[in-house]
Amino acid sequence: MLIDKFLDQFRSKRTLYVKLYKNKVEIKHIETGNSITRVPSKPFSIDRLIIADYEVMEVFLRAVIKELHGKAQGSRIKPYGVVIQVIDEDVKVITPVERRAYRDSFRVCWCYSRSSL
Repeated sequence: MLIDKFLDQFRSKRTLYVKLYKNKVEIKHIETGNSITRVPSKPFSIDRLIIADYEVMEVFLRAVIKELHGKAQGSRIKPYGVVIQVIDEDVKVITPVERRAYRDSFRVCWCYSRSSL
């Protein structure tokens, strides 16, 4: 699969592969293979935007990453690189504003962007 070949370059680094859906997130720790899928109790998306509410998204992401981190490592969280893939049939192109929203949302959650798909 093409995405697997792309992700192979990050396998030896602290990287999370994130599939971002409307009001759902799948996160896979590339090194360990551990993954988690969660739906927030309060929505962060609207019909035309994946991230419409930054605060809800950030709280949700912190909780999911902490949960995944607990599976993968000890209790201390070091920064992760993140590869973000937006999964939405309505999204054909990610605008610079949206790209910035994704990066900013993950930056507050111990992550820095390696790539956006």
